[in-house]
Amino acid sequence: MKAYAERPRSSVFCGLVILFLLPMSFVFAKEAFVKVKSGSVSDWKVDRMLFGRFFEHHGCDVYPGIYEQYIVNPSFEKYYRKGKDSPTPRKDVKPRLVFDDIPQTEGLAYPWEPHHSDTAVIALSTEAFNSDVSQRITCKVADSHKSIGIKQKLALPDYRTGQYKVAFHAKSLADGQTLAISIVDYGEKKILDSKEFSLSSEWQLYSDILDIGSYNASIRHADRHGVFYLIVSLKDSGDVFIDQMTLFPTDAVEGKWNSEAIENIKQAGITVIRWPGGNFASGYHWEDGVGPLEKRPTRPNLAWAGQESNHVGTNEFLRFCELTDMTPLICVGFDTCTPEEAANWIQYCNGSIATQYGKLRAEHGHPQPYNVKLWQVGNEVYGWYQIGHTNAKDYATRYLDYYDAMKKADPNISIMSMGRDPGYHTNDDNAWNKTLFSIIGNKMDYIDIHRYVRGVRNQDDLKTWDKKELAEIYLSYPSQYDVIVESIRQIAKDMNLHDVKLAVTEWGQYLTLSTPELPDRFSQANAVFYAGMMNCFIRHSDFVAMSCSHDFSVFGTNRFRWNVPVLPRSYIAKLYAEVDTDRLLQTEVICDTYDLERKITQMITLDDIPYIDVVALGKEGETKVSLFIVNRSVHSDCRIHVDLDGVLRNGKAEVLLFTAKDDPMASQTWANPRVFKTVEETVIVKDGKFEVDSPMCSVVRIIVDNSL
Repeated sequence: MKAYAERPRSSVFCGLVILFLLPMSFVFAKEAFVKVKSGSVSDWKVDRMLFGRFFEHHGCDVYPGIYEQYIVNPSFEKYYRKGKDSPTPRKDVKPRLVFDDIPQTEGLAYPWEPHHSDTAVIALSTEAFNSDVSQRITCKVADSHKSIGIKQKLALPDYRTGQYKVAFHAKSLADGQTLAISIVDYGEKKILDSKEFSLSSEWQLYSDILDIGSYNASIRHADRHGVFYLIVSLKDSGDVFIDQMTLFPTDAVEGKWNSEAIENIKQAGITVIRWPGGNFASGYHWEDGVGPLEKRPTRPNLAWAGQESNHVGTNEFLRFCELTDMTPLICVGFDTCTPEEAANWIQYCNGSIATQYGKLRAEHGHPQPYNVKLWQVGNEVYGWYQIGHTNAKDYATRYLDYYDAMKKADPNISIMSMGRDPGYHTNDDNAWNKTLFSIIGNKMDYIDIHRYVRGVRNQDDLKTWDKKELAEIYLSYPSQYDVIVESIRQIAKDMNLHDVKLAVTEWGQYLTLSTPELPDRFSQANAVFYAGMMNCFIRHSDFVAMSCSHDFSVFGTNRFRWNVPVLPRSYIAKLYAEVDTDRLLQTEVICDTYDLERKITQMITLDDIPYIDVVALGKEGETKVSLFIVNRSVHSDCRIHVDLDGVLRNGKAEVLLFTAKDDPMASQTWANPRVFKTVEETVIVKDGKFEVDSPMCSVVRIIVDNSL
C-alpha cells in the first residue's frame, strides 16, 4: 500500500484527492474505502459553467436540431461540396444529411430531385429573390394525369404533430400560374395533403398549412421519424421561379424552435453554450446572419460543405439562449473575421443604441443590449484542417490585436484564447501553450483546449487488445486529463499568470474503431466516461472554469445516421448539474488500481490508475455533502465504505445509482431507447459512516444531509 497524490501543488489548500492504492495488474476491484476530510472545504466555488455544451452549424445540429426548419437548401442554391476550391487542405468532407444517397441532377438544387420531369425543363436561374439563384421549373406540355416538378425526401416528426407550415417566395412568367405543394408518403406514394397557389408575375410570399392528421408513415427513419416527400409541382404549362422555401411543424416554439431540444437542454441542466462553432466559426461572418431573414444571403458552409441559410444568426442564437436559460459563449473566427469585425459584433450585441451597431440591433428588433460576456478568438487554429490555420507565435501575436479591439468595444467582456491540448493530434509538450502564455500573458481570461478521445486507430492493433482491458482504459481516460490539466496549470503558475483559467470547450469520446465490447458514443459506458471527466474538472475546479461537451443528441431530432434518443451521458450531466453543493472537499480513497503499459494514439502510459474515482462537494456553512463515485471496472462490482470523518455524524444518505440495464456497451437507439437504469435508496449514516454498492461500470451519486 502506498500514498498517491493525484494533484501535488504548493498552495495552502489544494483540493487534494489522496489515493491509497493497491497496485496490481488488472485485478478486479471488489472493495474500496472513501474518506471525506473534515475542515477541508475549498475557498473557491465550483463554476457552474462546467456544465456546458458545444454545437455548430454542422449536419442537423442547427436545422432542424434547434431551429426546426426541415427543408435542406431552402434557398435553392448551387450546393457547395468541398473539393479543389476548398479553403482548407481538407477536401473530402461529405455533407451530413439525413438522406445522403440522393443523386445530383443537373440544373436542380441539391438535394432536391426531379418529379415526373420528362416533359419539363428544370434549371437554376439568376432570376433570384434571395442570394444567387432560384429554382426554375418550365412545364412544356400539360399532362392532366400527373404533376411535373421537383421533390425532396424528408424525415418529419409525425409522432408528434401532423401539421406543417410551408412558406416560399415565388413568381411566374404570367399571372395566374398554379403551383401545388404536397406531402406524400414516401413508401406508399400516397398524397396526404396538397395546397394550390395562384402565382403573380412578381415575387411574392406564399404560405399555408399542410395537414397529414394522425397519419403514420409507412417507412420510418431510425425507428422514429416518418419519411415523406415534399413535392412542388405544376399541372399546366408555364414557367415558375421558386426561392426561400421553409417547412416548420406548427407546434414549434414561437413558430420556429424545436420544442424537444428546449426540453432536452433544460432536463440536462446545461448552463453555457458555445456558438457558432467549431470549425464553422472559422469561416463565419456575423453580418450575414442579422436583419430580415428574406434578405440574408445563403453562403457555402466552408468547413463542412453544404449551404448555410443564415436563418440562425446572432439574434436567433441569443433568443434560444433566453428560452433555455443558457449563457452564450461566442467564438470569433480567427483571420477570416478581422479584429474590427469582431469589435463590431460585440458592439452589435452589447452597445447602446447610441452606437452604430447598437442602433442596427435596435432596427432589427432588439433595442436592449444582450450584454454577452463570454467571447473567444479562434477555433483550433493549430489544426491543418482549419480555416485560418497558423503557428502559435503568429496566432498569439495577432490575438493581441483582437483582444485590444474587442476590449475597446466592451471593457467588461471576458476573452478566451485558443490553446492546445498537448497530447491532441501530436504531442507538443505544451509548446503551443507556452508560446501563448509568454506572448499573450494576462491579456486572456481563459485558455481553451479541446479533446476527442479516438482510441486505437489501426485495425491490426485493435486485434491485439483484450477488449475488456481496452474498455477500462477508455473509461479511465479522465486520469490522463488530470495530468494534462496539471501540466498547463504549472506553466501558468511558472509565469505568474494566476488569474488565467482553463476552459475545455469541446470534448467527448468518439472511438475511431469500435466493437460491441467497447464504449461507443451511444452506450451507458460512455456516460461513465463522461462522469469521470466531470470528476476531473471538479477536482481541478480552482483552475478549470468551463467545460462544453459535445453531445449532438440534445439538439432536437432528425439527425442523419445518428438519429438516437438523448444519450445516457446527458442524464449523467443532469446528476452533476442539479446538486447545490459547490465547494470541493478533500477525499482519501483506498482501492485497487491498474496500469496502462502500452501506448495508444494520443494517450500516455500511466501507472496506478484507480478503479474507483471519487469527488466530494460541500456547501459553505452547511453540513451537506455530495459524492460522485465512478466505478471504471468492467469486471467487478465494488462495495464502497464511506467515512465522512466528522463532516457529518448522523443523518441520511440519498443514493442514486446509474448503471447498465444489461450490457454497458450496448448502443441506445429508438428501438432500444434506454440502455441504462437508475436505482434510488436511502441509507442511514451513523457516526459518519455508511456503505453503498457500486456495480461495474456505474456512477453513484450520494447526497448526505443531516436535515434529511
